[in-house]
Amino acid sequence: DYSCASLFMVQPLEYLPDGILFGGGHAVRAVARGIARIAGPFTVALECVVPVAHVVDPSAWPRLARLGVVVTVAFHMVIGLTPPPSNVSSFGVTTCTRLFFCLPGEVTRVVDTVLAGKDLALLATLLAAPVAALAIVDPFHRDAVSTVQGSGKDWHLAYYAALTALLCRAALVKAPPRRPAAAAPRETPASRSWLAVVLVYALVLPMLGLQEKGGTLMFSQLRLHGGSNHRHLPTSLLQRWLVDAPPESAFAGGVVRVSATNLTWVGNCFAEHMGPRTRRVVRDVAGVPSEYVWSAKSTSRPRASPPPRFMAHTLSNLGWRRLLETAKRQGDALTATYLRLRGATGDEHWRTTSVAGATRVTLEIDAAGDVVRCEQWGPLSDDDAVSDEGHTRRHPCDARELGLIAPATDRLSLWLTTMLLPQPNPIVPGLTEEMHCVTWG
Repeated sequence: DYSCASLFMVQPLEYLPDGILFGGGHAVRAVARGIARIAGPFTVALECVVPVAHVVDPSAWPRLARLGVVVTVAFHMVIGLTPPPSNVSSFGVTTCTRLFFCLPGEVTRVVDTVLAGKDLALLATLLAAPVAALAIVDPFHRDAVSTVQGSGKDWHLAYYAALTALLCRAALVKAPPRRPAAAAPRETPASRSWLAVVLVYALVLPMLGLQEKGGTLMFSQLRLHGGSNHRHLPTSLLQRWLVDAPPESAFAGGVVRVSATNLTWVGNCFAEHMGPRTRRVVRDVAGVPSEYVWSAKSTSRPRASPPPRFMAHTLSNLGWRRLLETAKRQGDALTATYLRLRGATGDEHWRTTSVAGATRVTLEIDAAGDVVRCEQWGPLSDDDAVSDEGHTRRHPCDARELGLIAPATDRLSLWLTTMLLPQPNPIVPGLTEEMHCVTWG
């Protein structure tokens, strides 16, 4: 219900005619729901097995290396041809261009042959493949907007179609004579240092809470504030340890659940990218209720297509501070209602619905960034969840709350969060067992 893979793998069914897709009865629905169920395990298996073919020495394992190239380009071609919003042909361009290093001799030989005019059939294929790919996806791009490629012609797909033809042809070329085995590269202090950098970037920064957007986390649905949903590893440890630190710290304040705001651009990252036909396939045919939320689109610039769609969501307090700073910088007056949750970690029920121990805040800030009104009441109990208007415990925000919505001033924490771009996690009514399909880009 919550996996990105389920959403992505049922979308190619949109190529079926409506009469079959929506009128095919139980058989079509059974196939679609079967695809949705196996999508997660299949994707994990594919992502684990195929890289093995890219690690081996192609001169020692030529068939395995060629198979790895063909499977990889086919996998990314399916991604590129998937109807919006899930088509990411630019991913195939950046990834599969590097497959040259798996078959360098074969690819070089094919390119030389084309440039010399000795393989007119391949040249014609290189010219026809982009045209065919664009013609195939054109009907779908008229009705929906890609989360990555945007609207209009998908020129990344055109280039990738030609690249696919080139790499598949190289996989069929007779391998050059096997070279004598070279001496294994000697490990140096520099190589060990770069390995340490990679491990810190991929593992340590998300665990400490110093990286969200721009990390190796795309489509992982990994919770980066409010506690980890990873089976073994924690996330955002600094936000946990320093939740009660003085408000001057960028790590203080825990988690904020935003329930309402007048800023329309806050809804940019929750915009509905799926068209009506896609939603019908995903919801009715495949039975996948999950949302696809592109939090990487959390831009404050006006955007009309797709239109902003506000959803209740949670943010780290640093993310909430950054939002308030953006509104001030743009001269946007702001009104908002939010809950400051108790503590820094909890399960999905705590993140999405619980109010026990939380403090509710009504905030109004003018275009100059000055606080006009800030009222809070709490700590709340679960009985306070239905209505809070006119609550007898309402009073002006205390000094700590005012400090937590003001910019952080602690130099060390500000330096540590220089590259941190906190992202919102949506709250989808009715499904609160796990995070939905969220990407941070």
